[in-house]
Amino acid sequence: MLALLGRVAIEGPPRNIEISHQIKGKLFEFIQGRLRVLWFFDEGRLIICTGGFVKKGRKTPRREIDHAIRLMDDYFEDKKKAQIQIYGEEGV
Repeated sequence: MLALLGRVAIEGPPRNIEISHQIKGKLFEFIQGRLRVLWFFDEGRLIICTGGFVKKGRKTPRREIDHAIRLMDDYFEDKKKAQIQIYGEEGV
């Protein structure tokens, strides 16, 4: 999963739906066997992961999607209010 995150940060969203696909709006899902990580992009190639879980059924649980959307909305709202600082590799 870490290698996948690194690759996506460099290359952008994967076009292979077996690795990742769009869930709703700007929310995506990384897929590694039964392990799932919900995520979205911000500025360029910044990946924000909202959480991970082990998928037990055929569909992504609605509660996981709703939680991730709430976190994404909160993130962008806080960013708009300048309540979030994003640090790069340089620590700036």
